[in-house]
Amino acid sequence: MTAEAFDDLPITRRLIDAKDAPMPKTSAVTSIFDVGLKAKPIRAKRGSICPPPTNVAILTGVPIPQNPQAARRKDVYGDILRRMNDGDMVVIESLQARSMRSRAKKLGIEVTLRVLDNGKTGLWRIGTVAP
Repeated sequence: MTAEAFDDLPITRRLIDAKDAPMPKTSAVTSIFDVGLKAKPIRAKRGSICPPPTNVAILTGVPIPQNPQAARRKDVYGDILRRMNDGDMVVIESLQARSMRSRAKKLGIEVTLRVLDNGKTGLWRIGTVAP
């Protein structure tokens, strides 16, 4: 349609204030201007926050302090796997068996799983993975 075609139509113009209209509460973008607000801000390259040290003392023989978070963590699956000998088996739930198999892989211990008759899972320690 051309602009002249609109001249024959009964068009009325009404102005409203946008602040009176309630905005929908959605996470969807409602205008092209909201796209910029939802996008991640572009971070400028960091400059040198702190100048490099000029005098550094290197100390030898200082023991590393214990990590306080490591003392709270319990490695239940790792403890069980370390105590098992090759050929030993434990009967556990299937979800526990998957977690234990994942821990064994991180420790370099080879295991195998089998579903047992009672709905439990058996985990056998086979040996250690050769480096």
